[in-house]
Amino acid sequence: PPGVYFHENYTISAWVKLYYARSWARLIDFGNIDINYIFLSVSQKSVLKPFFRYRLNSSLSNYVSSNTELIIKKWGMLTLSVQQNIVRLFIDGKQTGFSESFPIT
Repeated sequence: PPGVYFHENYTISAWVKLYYARSWARLIDFGNIDINYIFLSVSQKSVLKPFFRYRLNSSLSNYVSSNTELIIKKWGMLTLSVQQNIVRLFIDGKQTGFSESFPIT
């Protein structure tokens, strides 16, 4: 079906264990072309810092980047929390990324 399915408050959590750095490796990726999309990646380019990007109806895309890297060959809990206009990224329960100007509707 068309559209992006995350228009309300939500939390996504996953245990991840990476064996090597892969550019823009996605944990989730929903949407269509460049108009509506949402993705959570476990890496940016060759850096293992999680990254979340959201774009709705061709508006400017919004993103949050972690300031902490995931560790190769070690399990980690990656969590994305979107509550109203506040987005937080967590690794193992510690907040590693934050934005309070993130429209979700």
